[in-house]
Amino acid sequence: MTAADAMLSLFSLTLFLFGLSAGAVLLLLIRAVTWRGWMGPVWPGLAWLARLAPLTGLLFAGSYVLAWPAYPWAEDPALGGYLSPLWTGVRLAVTVAVIALAGPLLAADRLERPGGVPLLIAVVLLVSMASVDWTLSLAPHMKSSTFGLLMLTGWAVQALALVTAAGALAWDRSSRAVWGAVLLVGVALWVYLEFMQYIVMWGANLPAQAEWWISRTTAPWRPFLWVVGLLHFLVPVLCLAHPGVRAKPVALLIASLSILAARAVETVLWTLPSVSADVFLAAAAVLAAVALCLVLVGGLKRREARHG
Repeated sequence: MTAADAMLSLFSLTLFLFGLSAGAVLLLLIRAVTWRGWMGPVWPGLAWLARLAPLTGLLFAGSYVLAWPAYPWAEDPALGGYLSPLWTGVRLAVTVAVIALAGPLLAADRLERPGGVPLLIAVVLLVSMASVDWTLSLAPHMKSSTFGLLMLTGWAVQALALVTAAGALAWDRSSRAVWGAVLLVGVALWVYLEFMQYIVMWGANLPAQAEWWISRTTAPWRPFLWVVGLLHFLVPVLCLAHPGVRAKPVALLIASLSILAARAVETVLWTLPSVSADVFLAAAAVLAAVALCLVLVGGLKRREARHG
């Protein structure tokens, strides 16, 4: 274990936490540009997560700076101006600042459609660019035009999963059925994007991109990939596919917690396998992320209980 590996593990943890707030911001931006009344019981929880965006953004930015030595571009001027500490720092600052400023604004319900539309476009474009800096640039030959959308989809799903986990035991049957179905749609979109990315890279015989997948399907990372498939696809589908099952509190709770755990594992798979074989650091980051999710779920449940 090196110091760079440890910092990259910490970065993976804070990327997951920032994704919770950023996912909430994305969903609330969609609400701002559509109909405000459609979010119903998930609105308070998403607003709470969005309000945390300045804190999670600060933690994320700090850990990214600490993890810079792990990136190939950190000390290699031959990679050019785009992948350099200066310009990756600029993209980091702008992306985090936009999301951190939008979070409290959306949580206070002060953003109308005319301001929400350009902000939503900006968030999608900024994350699409910055996601390359944060993850794919660890493997310089890996290229994916859909990775930013995949990251945003995962963030939205994990934010919604945390809110549904907090509300699963308190909501009425109708709310559980509706938001269980929405969560299932999010999972289906994530599966589609993930699978198509794999098919295009593998089926088109793109060696550099295929190598990115191979490094995650061989030891010691293969079990992590199986965990993602089990917890991000199989368990949610079994719990949420049938309307009568997803309306049950326990089924929605299991599906939500399963998705959160899978999101933590996938976030680690975005980063560590490109530069390290230390599964203990990866497992520590995943366990810390799951523990923090349980704390956040408990805090959100207590908050909603106090506010009725």
